[in-house]
Amino acid sequence: MTSSNSPEKASPTQVNPTHGTSEGIRLPVVLSKYGFDETVLLTEKQRKAAEYHILLGLPKAKARVRAGYIDYTTSETTESKDPKRLNYVKATELFKTPDMLTYLSYLQASRQNNIDLSTESILKRIGSILSVDISMTADPVTGKPLPPHELPEHVKKAIKDYDVIVKRLPDGTEETTYKYTLYDFNNTMRSSYGLMRDYEPQRFEPKVKQREVKLSR
Repeated sequence: MTSSNSPEKASPTQVNPTHGTSEGIRLPVVLSKYGFDETVLLTEKQRKAAEYHILLGLPKAKARVRAGYIDYTTSETTESKDPKRLNYVKATELFKTPDMLTYLSYLQASRQNNIDLSTESILKRIGSILSVDISMTADPVTGKPLPPHELPEHVKKAIKDYDVIVKRLPDGTEETTYKYTLYDFNNTMRSSYGLMRDYEPQRFEPKVKQREVKLSR
């Protein structure tokens, strides 16, 4: 899928894989499906940012930070009076480059092509998620919530959101715990067209909302 206004892309054999930028080495990514037949040059961070945005549904600014770029809201070196807006501006600049726009379109086409919305598949997914209970997010021995990466895959798919809570203990140490929210299908199953309104089957990880809570001694 090419545009007459887009610059001509080099074939994989013509691309110099050591082509670098201040953010790292740009490597060739061959796009050969869903009507695409071209190669784009992207750094590892650029590729991850695009995938986090399209495949995980993260906003551009959050996808950029998660890919490894500077988060100006936590950076000690930024002199910006509005670091949150600076994150947004940097994300806008990152996602508007020609190669990034092409890769975003490719990922979007891939996502649409791989979503199976047949009635049977939807009911199967819903049935699997409805079998998940909040107790499945806890360690069976200690009873404490498991970290996200230790959760079983079928439990991860039932998680809509989670908070990371850091408590400062009297002895000065910190204790990290997690609060999970599961998808509520009581509301989403009210109409046949709303079966998957809240659940996005293409998401491979839970949507993350982190909140750090520190308690004073």
